Amino acid sequence: MPNFTLPPNHHIETLTPYSPAVYGRLCAVTGEPLRPGDEVVVCDAVPGSDPMTVAGWATLGSCPHCGVATGAIVYVPPVWEPAPAWMPASPQVAPQRERSPALVGGLVGLFLLALAAMAVAIFLFVFRTRQPSEPLATGLPIAAQTATAAATMTAANSTATTAPNATATTALNSPTPPPAPPSKTPEPTAAAPTPTPAPTLAPTTAPSDSPITSLILINPNNERTIRALRADDSIDLSDIGRNRLTVLADVDSTTVESVMFLLDGEPFCPRGNCVENTAPYYMGGDQGGDAYDDWDWSQMLGSHTLTAIACTGDSGTGSCFPPVEVRLTVSR
Repeated sequence: MPNFTLPPNHHIETLTPYSPAVYGRLCAVTGEPLRPGDEVVVCDAVPGSDPMTVAGWATLGSCPHCGVATGAIVYVPPVWEPAPAWMPASPQVAPQRERSPALVGGLVGLFLLALAAMAVAIFLFVFRTRQPSEPLATGLPIAAQTATAAATMTAANSTATTAPNATATTALNSPTPPPAPPSKTPEPTAAAPTPTPAPTLAPTTAPSDSPITSLILINPNNERTIRALRADDSIDLSDIGRNRLTVLADVDSTTVESVMFLLDGEPFCPRGNCVENTAPYYMGGDQGGDAYDDWDWSQMLGSHTLTAIACTGDSGTGSCFPPVEVRLTVSR
């Protein structure tokens, strides 16, 4: 193994049963699982990033996590033999088990989430308590409804006071009429229809199905199709014969104006452009319809998720369709 000086914020560590580097994680360069006794490089600049074998680190031009230069070291890592059965010797005194930062962070996150849920519940309880028990039926403002109700009551009282006097005066000035024949019960007067408030427009909902028919692996050198990617797929770069590839979102709709791409849940922005606004929709970007030939897949060995989201407006605006995802395992 050649000796070389690591850049700042990186250090070499040999995996032991109690190593801070998590045993069992995959090497970020080769994609193979790390074993006890392997020498690995830990990137302190990006806490929690996967450790890399020293042999794999020496073959890179830059750190795959933070991008710092690794030096011009040319070294071909050996082919690993199958991992031997390994059982650590029981120490005389078991070391105190340290709490993982990820576990502590998860517990703190759960506690904050519980506090937020309690705050929302209290707010909803107070909000519902302060609502009127029986809202007025009409669509008029509350002040206008109150004034209308008061006017109605005043008119009713005036009618009730005047009606007996008018009846008495009419009885004195006119002869007693013969008894009227029995009549049918008068039909109840239909109540005036209650005004209906203007409807509130519902927010626009996204269409149910995505117009993206498939994600296609493309050779950007000649823009020829290699094959359509499956939902769970694997790519062997040695079988394809090249490391630089791109992905095309095949769209079957005239309503689509833009397609957003994500890599492992994060916006994929080659050259600062995260959204393709014109067809063909290449994940690795294009110039006038010609795909760029600089997306090096040898830098992303391991498992990844590619996501494409079609939208009806430019730059990811308008109504966006459900995402289309492909889970890949890249090897060579």
